[in-house]
Order: sequence, then C-alpha cells, then structure tokens
Amino acid sequence: MPQERKKESATSDADIEKMLAQMHSWQDDMQNKFESLLDKAGKTPQDVENLLANPENFSEKEWNRIQKRRKELEDKVSGGSEDSEKKAKGVKKKKGLKKRKGKSLGDRKGWMKM
Repeated sequence: MPQERKKESATSDADIEKMLAQMHSWQDDMQNKFESLLDKAGKTPQDVENLLANPENFSEKEWNRIQKRRKELEDKVSGGSEDSEKKAKGVKKKKGLKKRKGKSLGDRKGWMKM
C-alpha cells in the first residue's frame, strides 16, 4: 500500500517537462498581451516602469501596499533570502557553531596507527 502511494504522488520527469512547457507558454502569452497593450497605448516599457516607480502617482496607502507587494514578489521569485525565510518560520539563526573536523582512521579512539 505505501509503495502505491509513492508511485501515485511521485511526479515523473515527463510530467514536470509538460508543466514547465505550459508555464513557458503562459509566460509568452502574458508577454505578448503586455506588448500589445503597450503598442495600443503608445507607451514603452520604460514609461510604465517610470510611472510605477514614482510615489507621487499614488496615495501613501497605495504606495506602501505596492512596495510591500513588490518585496513579497521579489522574495518569492528570487527564492527569498535565508534570513527572511527563517523569520517567516520563526527559526532563529544559530551563532557560534564550530565546523566539525573529520576524523581519519588513526585519530579514532582504540584504532591502530598506520
């Protein structure tokens, strides 16, 4: 029974390739729609970037919400920093851990020196 569950839950490489292909297709569709929208409006991507980067174009509440969402998306896309993930999980970073020294055969207690 447990082996059957593993087989069902395991995702094959072919399935992963299909999912990635679908995601790339969606990304291409969104890019094409965005470019079409820019062409219709007579704007460039730089114009949109400048509009969104200027806090004077938004109320203070909207600007704070946009900045918060932008940070969340950047963390999500970049995989987030180690510190932010630990804060989210409530795990504190341990300090003062020493690197463990590997032992050779001759260094083990009770072993013969070679």
